[in-house]
Amino acid sequence: FRHFCMPRGHKLERTSIKYACLAHVVRQGDFKIVLIMRFSAIPSHFTTAIFSTCGVRIVPFCLAAILSLPKQLIAVYLGTTLGSLGDE
Repeated sequence: FRHFCMPRGHKLERTSIKYACLAHVVRQGDFKIVLIMRFSAIPSHFTTAIFSTCGVRIVPFCLAAILSLPKQLIAVYLGTTLGSLGDE
């Protein structure tokens, strides 16, 4: 994703002030911002795309993904529990 969408990300940074500010914050904050964004209400598939086009390194991304795994597991657990309640 990084190699195919990086030119599009650079173009978007030049044309959109909102994306440029977001990219700047992600680059400056590195691991701390990545972790905060993984725990936020922003969908993880959206943040992953932003991280790849902003040039976040793989180690901070993987650490943040591992640390934010309980958030994902809670959503899956609630979904399966509510789904099984509907089957009864």
